[in-house]
Amino acid sequence: GDGNPRVGMGEDIPRGSFRHEVEGEGAGWIPKVLQFQKHCMADIPGCVTRELGEWNNAAALGRIRYGELKSHYVVDPHQTEDLSLSVNNPLSQEEHSPWAQFFQDNELRKVIMQDVKRTYPGELMFEQHEVRDIMLNILFIYAREHPDISYKQGMHELLAPLVYIFYTEYTLVKDVAAPTSHLMKSLICLEYLEHDLYWCYVNLMRHTTPYYATDHVKVGRSSEI
Repeated sequence: GDGNPRVGMGEDIPRGSFRHEVEGEGAGWIPKVLQFQKHCMADIPGCVTRELGEWNNAAALGRIRYGELKSHYVVDPHQTEDLSLSVNNPLSQEEHSPWAQFFQDNELRKVIMQDVKRTYPGELMFEQHEVRDIMLNILFIYAREHPDISYKQGMHELLAPLVYIFYTEYTLVKDVAAPTSHLMKSLICLEYLEHDLYWCYVNLMRHTTPYYATDHVKVGRSSEI
């Protein structure tokens, strides 16, 4: 089946099949992350198909959308120039001061990072600052985008296995010397590792939400998004 990561010696791969399109001729390897992505397309806003031929468009759409979410939620008040100084300053008591949300966000990020640093002790991958920042951003943006759930202890443990698989295979595809299919190169691009991981985490949380959902809203979701 398509889940087999290796193609048998001398096996004939039908043109137009999942294997043929993803592997490219002679590549002989289907990354596990593509199986994850196949099931995550429906969670990308605006994506209406899981057909293989539309994966490039769906991936691009998801990456753009994640970039928009990150730009909206990861904000430096110092860069906000369209507000008066009476509102845009750390001591402001104004409800709409960007500093009020900034301080709330910082507290949330501290809580998340405490858990992220405890992920798989002794596993070198999870001691890398790059990997920790990716996990922090995904968990933080998910919390802000889903205020009814926010962030709860243990969510980092759900994300960690995805990070392990994605980081390993995205790095592997990047370092492969032999040419692989154009589709694989497009779908598995290290530059968009964080973007793609986010949507797979959203898909995973869709199935585990009942275990985390509460009636208490911790942080507000902006109506502007």
